[in-house]
Amino acid sequence: MTTQGQLQTIAGGSQPTKDDFEVYGSCVYKSKKTGKQYLFVNAKSSEYLQYELSWSNGALITKLVRSFFSGGGGQVEGCGSDEDNGWVFIGEEPSALWRYGAEPTDDPEATKTLVARVGDGKLFADVEGVTLIQGKTPDKGFILVSCQGVSAYNVYRRRAPHEYVTTFTITKSRDGKIDAVSNTDGITAVGVNLGKAFPRGLIVTHDDANQLPDGTTSDEASFKLVSLQDVLGAKQIEKLRLLDDVDSSWDPRK
Repeated sequence: MTTQGQLQTIAGGSQPTKDDFEVYGSCVYKSKKTGKQYLFVNAKSSEYLQYELSWSNGALITKLVRSFFSGGGGQVEGCGSDEDNGWVFIGEEPSALWRYGAEPTDDPEATKTLVARVGDGKLFADVEGVTLIQGKTPDKGFILVSCQGVSAYNVYRRRAPHEYVTTFTITKSRDGKIDAVSNTDGITAVGVNLGKAFPRGLIVTHDDANQLPDGTTSDEASFKLVSLQDVLGAKQIEKLRLLDDVDSSWDPRK
């Protein structure tokens, strides 16, 4: 990426995976223990491949360091890492949100932790995108998860045992020019000041059916931008003071 934020092709930018392995999702992780950078990629079969990333002779190099099957074997979707705690969170579409140790030496079965299960009255299929909102300390912050089947999002505490906090949906704008989010998929969020419109942070989410003001539906999906303050600072959960746990000084480029 250039200093202007433009993506550019790099040497080694295309890397092979396993034979008959179709990449479906991915997330990155940088180890606090070793300083090494990793990439997790998954297939619909629920298999995860963990690659160590390095740079040699001006080109990207990948080295497979671990593979494992996650969750209960159902189709997996999004994943997101927590570098401070050494975790990776994995969404298994039909059944659950899981947590695993993210170090390549971590035993997948020994570190496998159920965060939430579809059918518990709060989490609904399909479990799709997963993202971390950084806290002021490793035990502060939140995990956001998108539930495609009900077009909603769950918020969980970052610290174990990852207590459920709330569920929210994204409705149409007050002027009706921007439609509600439906059949949601991927999600990401940051808690830093991004200007007047997003002073306490931003949530970006996929909207599958983009309904236009004239009543028609676009042939293309869209991304919706939502103020984090409108979610974690909403009146119905204001007493929990959730925004106090968010690290507003966190720099995503470090």
